[in-house]
Amino acid sequence: MREIKFRAWDNGEMLNDVIPTNYGEIITVHPMINDLKLRKVDAIMQYTGLKDKNGKEIYEGDIVEKNEGEYSREVIEYGGEQTDYESGGYAYGIFLEWSIDSYIVIGNIYENPELLTSSDKSV
Repeated sequence: MREIKFRAWDNGEMLNDVIPTNYGEIITVHPMINDLKLRKVDAIMQYTGLKDKNGKEIYEGDIVEKNEGEYSREVIEYGGEQTDYESGGYAYGIFLEWSIDSYIVIGNIYENPELLTSSDKSV
């Protein structure tokens, strides 16, 4: 069974292990004092349930790189309808599951926008 996890980007900070609401807000829990807080954030990203070849979790919005004779850099768009069988896989939960060990997470679109180029494609 796939683990359901989320992270959020807000005001230049990546927040891990957050609980999303239906209104673009998250609930954060302070573990030491069990204090719940509700806050609006810039973006919420879901964990795909997959890890790159180094064991790093792959989230929506991550930038992954592949090098199998040909350089490729792609942005993860989890939950999309887009398919791309020519590159060996498709989005929505099983992003290149049979060849995921050839990808590494090199950043994400919020913390590392300089990694994006016009030739990048979404998966």
